[in-house]
Amino acid sequence: MKLSILFESPFWIALIEDERDGLLYATRHVFGSEPSSENVYEFILSLEYKTLLERMRVGLPIDPAAKKRRINPKRLQRQIRREKERSGISTQSQEVMRIQQEENKQEQVAVSKEERAAKREYKRELARNKRKQKHRGR
Repeated sequence: MKLSILFESPFWIALIEDERDGLLYATRHVFGSEPSSENVYEFILSLEYKTLLERMRVGLPIDPAAKKRRINPKRLQRQIRREKERSGISTQSQEVMRIQQEENKQEQVAVSKEERAAKREYKRELARNKRKQKHRGR
């Protein structure tokens, strides 16, 4: 699991990436202003962090050819330095988050449709009961 704090104009965000079962899962959290170390630590301990982890349901397959092997320590330090300097989100992470947003949107559409149908049925039932009461002369 990897947590990166990035500046995506105009806000600071936390990008959470996780590799499980050969799939890459990603999500983000918007901090707003630049978070301090204490803010990041509180975020990690918070329930919101855990709910973000639970929401990561859509993953992209990771290229098996890109499996990691032992890296020379000096090369690893250079890679870490470059990664810190790099700004923005990896394209794979962006793709995962886009797919997750589409899935959430589809779920919301289904829930809204069910709620509208239930409301229509409730109104019909009220109208039926009203007609029955009028028919009985009350």
